[in-house]
Amino acid sequence: MKTRRLLAGVAGVAALCVALATDAALPVESLVDSVGSDYLVVASVGGAALLLSVPVVLSGRAANLDQTETPDPEWPATAAPAGRELDETRTSLALALPVVGAERRARLRERLRRTAAGAVARSRGCSHRTALTRVEQGEWCSDPVAATFLADGTTLSPRALAGSLRHATHPYDYATRRVARAVLATEREGST
Repeated sequence: MKTRRLLAGVAGVAALCVALATDAALPVESLVDSVGSDYLVVASVGGAALLLSVPVVLSGRAANLDQTETPDPEWPATAAPAGRELDETRTSLALALPVVGAERRARLRERLRRTAAGAVARSRGCSHRTALTRVEQGEWCSDPVAATFLADGTTLSPRALAGSLRHATHPYDYATRRVARAVLATEREGST
């Protein structure tokens, strides 16, 4: 398409240069004499111009234009909701298995200890080491199930076992929920 336009442009410029250079290139007077009227010569030139303009008009249609499209909008990056990993861990069946789940239970408990110690350190304005000592001694919150669950020792308290039976959940799930509530309450105490 660009080649045709270029050739038409070059031919037009060449014809204009020839017409300006010589008077003999366009014998207008002899044309008027042979046709009989100057209006017919003008009408024939205008008709030819209209006929030659049709390809130009058709080449400018919207179907022949290449337009860019708007790209798809960006979507916000998705992130896992807070606490999803804890929920998946505490509801895992592997956590309930006696031998296989022992390592998972130890990791869960240690992670909860660190989280609780961080909450205690922030809410009470003490060092992390002091807060961790309070958590390990069970002196960090008023909830006896949460305090005992994170205290040194690996057994669950009788209260945690009874509460899990009452709520029909696994003892670790019950104790983990209580720890999460206690950590939240400790954080709220520090923010007021």
